Amino acid sequence: MRMHLAKLAAALALAGALPAAAAAQTPAQNWPQRAIKMIVPFPAGGGTDFIARIAARHLSDRLGQQVFVENRGGANGAIGLQALMQSDPDGYTISTCSDTPLVVNPSLYD
Repeated sequence: MRMHLAKLAAALALAGALPAAAAAQTPAQNWPQRAIKMIVPFPAGGGTDFIARIAARHLSDRLGQQVFVENRGGANGAIGLQALMQSDPDGYTISTCSDTPLVVNPSLYD
């Protein structure tokens, strides 16, 4: 019985400390502050491009910032994904891609 009371007291103390710890954290800056680039590793007009443009429109409405689509076709998606990998890791470059460049290409190419 004492063991259960000790565990309950510890749990209550932890639960009371969590809101204080959350309040002590500094607030994150608002994101996004500028336009977001969505890379599509295929030419314009295909199925992946169509889905990307629908997603970009909805993201723009939801985030309040422009999300623009940049098509980088070629090499079965490798050119566009290379551009994505070389972009700054700041969250302002995203991609819409089918599974082939991500699943098949690593098995076919170095």
